[in-house]
Amino acid sequence: MKDSILIEKISHELKEIDGNKYMELKVLTNIYLGYKCKLNFTISNIIIYENDIYVQICEVLKLIKTKYNKRNPHIVKLHNKLGLKFNDYTIEAITLEPIINYLDTKKIIHEVQHTMKGIDKN
Repeated sequence: MKDSILIEKISHELKEIDGNKYMELKVLTNIYLGYKCKLNFTISNIIIYENDIYVQICEVLKLIKTKYNKRNPHIVKLHNKLGLKFNDYTIEAITLEPIINYLDTKKIIHEVQHTMKGIDKN
């Protein structure tokens, strides 16, 4: 996917600071990457602005393309909604995505535990 298309799809989350585009780290990690825990990778190109941490657009694009949580069905749903096409989601995430859609349409509060490494077939 071209960066320009991805930027267009996430533009509502970007903020211009000193002539550069940034995304708030909390938005990047919770929404686009699907992590709500301690990150296990280094993020560069960050600034602190109004007591929040912001990540520069070049780093945002790289992270969205490579570091998203492949086990999270909410991420599969978000990527489908944004038109992002990645091929390495887990079977569990792909399978749970229609269920998540149903629960969301019925406004049923739910939480998915997506840390499972695999399914015991016994």
